[in-house]
Amino acid sequence: MPAFRLPLELELHILDLATPHRLLPSLKRRVKFLRKIALVHRSFTAWAQARLREQFVFTYRTSDPQLLAFERRRQQAELLTDWKPECFLLDLRNFFYADEYDCNCTKSSRRPSTDSLPRAGLLHMGADNGGLEATGNLAAWPARFARFLVYLTHLLVRVCTFDCPPIVDLDDSSCGITWEDPAWGFGQTSQASALTLRHLACSDFSISAPHLTQLVLVQCEIHTSLTRICKRFPELADLFSFRTDFNSGDDDLAALPQSLRQVVIASTSADALEDYEWTTFAKRMPRTLQTFTFTLLQADVDPDEDSARAAVATQHVARLEQTLHNTGTRFTCRIATNSDEEELATVMLALGL
Repeated sequence: MPAFRLPLELELHILDLATPHRLLPSLKRRVKFLRKIALVHRSFTAWAQARLREQFVFTYRTSDPQLLAFERRRQQAELLTDWKPECFLLDLRNFFYADEYDCNCTKSSRRPSTDSLPRAGLLHMGADNGGLEATGNLAAWPARFARFLVYLTHLLVRVCTFDCPPIVDLDDSSCGITWEDPAWGFGQTSQASALTLRHLACSDFSISAPHLTQLVLVQCEIHTSLTRICKRFPELADLFSFRTDFNSGDDDLAALPQSLRQVVIASTSADALEDYEWTTFAKRMPRTLQTFTFTLLQADVDPDEDSARAAVATQHVARLEQTLHNTGTRFTCRIATNSDEEELATVMLALGL
């Protein structure tokens, strides 16, 4: 450490600002950062260790026999009487069911696990190959946390078999196929109130969470209408679509839940503003809707194309502002200046996610 130092409170504030967020894409970076800081100087150790205890991260590796490594870690954590966990990250991207190793996956170098799943008692294949189901301590453990973050395996995982906390974040990027219908459901007794879906590709959408109030779709490709999606969530208050494609229809925005308070759409194309019948939307929009925000994200195009994009966005925005002028809804349009990751993190933090 240098001979001259800032006051400790100021140093810790700087470290707070530099620490990666507790969001799914940055959580492992957060743990790695805090581990390093804990070793820099003894004056930082207690600060870093307190934040390391906020999350429980388990990454499945094919060398771990039958998820027993998870059970050992869980039992050790149970002994910490003063532990107040915030989030549980379960990374199953390297998980393979022994009978399903020829699935079309994005990483062809993977090899199937030789684990005997029934003997593990934590994950097993459901009846009629209906997807992986969690059992025992693996199913119950997420309820201890406020957030449950999952990198899904290439197989269909029945999320409803987990005892989910209020905030659930699912990343399906390890699968290279389009699901016919993932059919994830959380049940009437589920605590899940905020759901983030990342890189999900499906031809139908029957995901249900009866008490869901916040839905975030990140780089998803859903071959159904926004109308069908929103009908699954009668208490939805916040809707955030980030680089997500779904089949649009003239009545989509007019069919939004009447409980909706805010809509945020982030896209690289202003065409997302042209796909809807805004006049119909203005007449039938939810009376509770307070804000509607559109963000034009950065795109990898040459300067001339970028100027054309901005011009199209300005045209659509002017039309939309005029349409929504007398509805009482505050409309905001902005052109992103930060990276996609920063823009996404900003909105999710604003939503309390």
